[in-house]
Amino acid sequence: MGLRSIIAASCCALVCGTTGASPAAARPSSERIRPDLVIPRRARSVGPATDAGLFDGVELRERSSLRLRWPDGPRWARPGLVSLLVRAAERVQRLYPGSVLLVGDLSSREGGSIPGHVSHRNGRDADIAFYYSDSHGNKVASDRLLPVRSSGTTPLGLRFDDERNWTLVGALVSDSNVQKIFVAASLERRLIDYAKRRGVAPALIARADAAMRQPSHGRPHDDHFHVRVSE
Repeated sequence: MGLRSIIAASCCALVCGTTGASPAAARPSSERIRPDLVIPRRARSVGPATDAGLFDGVELRERSSLRLRWPDGPRWARPGLVSLLVRAAERVQRLYPGSVLLVGDLSSREGGSIPGHVSHRNGRDADIAFYYSDSHGNKVASDRLLPVRSSGTTPLGLRFDDERNWTLVGALVSDSNVQKIFVAASLERRLIDYAKRRGVAPALIARADAAMRQPSHGRPHDDHFHVRVSE
């Protein structure tokens, strides 16, 4: 073997190693779950909400105050959105024991389009269900996103829980990272009127009023809140 061949063989041994491990063996499994609420310092989203990707997103995990509508579905987001949802759900549960927030779609692990959505592509969007009660005011959990009429009732006879839903919105808009909360105009008015009757601080009402809006296109969002954060 010539000198040139010996040098080439030595370089290959240094670069490739001698363990025999395949690249696939070192690749992390797509099913590996991060420890509970391990939030990296930063994640990156690329492009506008309707054309984007997500890098180093965080997986939203279920806990006593929060359930996922689709446990194996799009459940990744930017760290700020994940921590916001957890804090808001825990606040409602702390004030109203037994309350559990149902969270729908966030983003896929690497961002991009997901079925049924124009947005939800870069980890900045989350669909969350309303809190419901029965005709006697008892808390009711639902696995479905139930449309709510302007009267506050649903087709199944449940009611939009003004008190808990306002507590949720108040917790969300207390974070300056919240950019928009898409919801039907009739429910926005209902929540703002409720807050005024309860004597909520005008500054908080103003923030909620500025954040909530009915989408100008598509569905009116009368069966869930769509939360969008700025980063």
